[in-house]
Amino acid sequence: MKILLNLSVITVLFITTSCLKEEDIDPISTPTNSYSFLYQENNCNVISGEINEDFTINSDQCWKIRGNTYVNSGVILTIESGATITAESYSSPTYLSVRQGGKIIAQGTSDQPIRFTHEDLITESWSGIHINGFAQTNKNNGYTSGYENTGDYGGNNNEDNSGILKYIIIEYAGQELEPGKKSNGLQLNGVGSNTLVDYVQIYNCKNDGLKINGGSVDVNHLVVTHIDQDCVDLEYGWIGTGSYWYIEQIEEIGSDEAIQIDNDETFPEAIPRTNLNLSNITVNGFGEESAVRVRSGARVDIQNLLIDNFDLGIEITGSHCNLSVMDYSVTFSNVSINNCSQNIQYTPSVAEPSGSLNGNDQIIAQWTANSTSNGCEAIYGSGWMNNWVKQF
Repeated sequence: MKILLNLSVITVLFITTSCLKEEDIDPISTPTNSYSFLYQENNCNVISGEINEDFTINSDQCWKIRGNTYVNSGVILTIESGATITAESYSSPTYLSVRQGGKIIAQGTSDQPIRFTHEDLITESWSGIHINGFAQTNKNNGYTSGYENTGDYGGNNNEDNSGILKYIIIEYAGQELEPGKKSNGLQLNGVGSNTLVDYVQIYNCKNDGLKINGGSVDVNHLVVTHIDQDCVDLEYGWIGTGSYWYIEQIEEIGSDEAIQIDNDETFPEAIPRTNLNLSNITVNGFGEESAVRVRSGARVDIQNLLIDNFDLGIEITGSHCNLSVMDYSVTFSNVSINNCSQNIQYTPSVAEPSGSLNGNDQIIAQWTANSTSNGCEAIYGSGWMNNWVKQF
């Protein structure tokens, strides 16, 4: 009897253990080091939760992020050149959010860019990077929160510093934070002018590639390709500059506008007004949508713009705006529009515009001698995309 009883106990224990599923085991319940946010699994470092003290991600080890991951106020996250950070699929969306007062110092090089990717190498697999600063925005009276606790942002410090993003590749992002609440590849929320964003590629993302909500950060040397919705979406009082952008839409994926610029779609008079200056911009499409759409009270000055293969080259609409044309202040200069069904469309709200906006012939100028052209693959300026850009 004693032997039979022992066997029955062993059998019960075996059955109970075998019924546990992998998802029933919390894989990050106990950190294996002094950092509360760091875990080691299968020879890889896993970061999850609140990064609450300065930390460095080096380039010679395996690194992953899992679920909601935050850089807290007062904390600096440093990432060495050449590092790859892989997002994992998890029960909650995986994203990296830099909170107000936190900093990310991710400074790659042309030979060793920093890559943020996903383990499945499939679009819409994780929820991207969110950086939140103290600079001004016109959304919700200047102070607001991102979806699903991605961070508060806004304030009065337009010189705020959230760190450095240089020689960075972000790919396969765009997973919804919850049904109906989208995320993007890179989202800059109220980010200040002392933040450096330079040499950034956003590749193969659901929703928008780059989204800027207010702030005063400048964005230079930007590559955005294989994006599902707007490649670049600029709104809510962004006051900044951008130069040397290459944007390409892909027919297999489909896109909305290549560049969409708003002040506030529901309240065009909101202050501070979106007021931006872009130069040396190349936009290639596949015969659909608009290359550049300006609406809802934004002030825009775009110089050296090359557009190829869209349904509509430039769309300017004041349908939500009760402002005068002079106050609206939209200027395009040195523009080349090629292979578009319609070059320019203007929808007035108060009066017809004058000068260069009144008619296609007056807005289309010769491309500058500094541009390089090779059919649909024309790129303004040569050399800046060499080495570091992921092939597309």
